[in-house]
Amino acid sequence: MCQIGMCRFRFLRLSFFFLLLSPALTYAQQRQVSYNNLQWFQYYQSIQLSPNWSIRSDGGFRWQEGFKEKSQFLIRSNLRYDLTSDINISVGMALFGAFLADTLSRREFRTQQQLGYIHQVGKLSLSHRLRIELRQFFPLNESLSNSLVHRFRYRVMLSWPLLSLSNKDPDKLLSLILGDEVLFHAGKDIVYNTFSQNRVLVGPSFQLSESLSISLLYNHMWTVVNEPNTYHQSAILWVGVRHSIFRK
Repeated sequence: MCQIGMCRFRFLRLSFFFLLLSPALTYAQQRQVSYNNLQWFQYYQSIQLSPNWSIRSDGGFRWQEGFKEKSQFLIRSNLRYDLTSDINISVGMALFGAFLADTLSRREFRTQQQLGYIHQVGKLSLSHRLRIELRQFFPLNESLSNSLVHRFRYRVMLSWPLLSLSNKDPDKLLSLILGDEVLFHAGKDIVYNTFSQNRVLVGPSFQLSESLSISLLYNHMWTVVNEPNTYHQSAILWVGVRHSIFRK
C-alpha cells in the first residue's frame, strides 16, 4: 500500500508519460506500411566518343514477387561531358513503363540533368551524383489525368576493392559496393511525399575486364506514397551488367 500523496505523484507521472507517448502510439497505429520484393535487371552501356565526350545508356526490366509479376521497364540515354578527370556533367531523357496486374498501365517520359564527382580516398573510390529530373506521367486509363513532377536525387557510392581475380590481368577485381541515395519530389500534385525515397545499396561487383563488369546488389528501398501516412518498403535484388565501348 502506498501513501495517498505518493500514489497521486506516481499517477501524475504515469499520466504525463502516456501523454507524451500517445502521439507516437497514434502515429504508429495510423501509419500504413506495405512490403514487397522486387527483382531488377539492368544493362548499362558506355560509348566513348572522344577523351571528353561519351554516350551513357541503360535499359532494364523489373519484376516483383519472385519474378511472378511484371513491374517496370526502362530505356534511358545521356550525353556526358567530362570537365576534368573527376567532374562530369550530362543531359538525357528516358522512357519508363509501369505494369498493373501484368498489364501496362502507365508511361513516363523523363528528362534529366546530372552532375557527377569521383575521387579516391586511399584504395576506396567515392562517387557523388546529383540528378534533377522532370517526370511526366501518361496513365493509359483515360479516367486518370497526366501529371508533371520534379525530382531531385543525390547518391553517394563507395567502391572498395577486396581482391584480384587474376594474377595476370590487373583489371579483374572483386569489389564491395556501398551506397545510399535520397530522392525528393516537387510539384503542384505533391502533398505527402516531398521526401520520396531512400535507397540503401550493398553488394559485390565483379570487374571481368577493362570493358565489362557485373554487380549483384541488395537495394533496401523506403518509399513515401502521396497519401497520408502511407509507405512502401521494398527488398530488391538488383543485377547490373556494365559494358564500355572505346572508339579507337
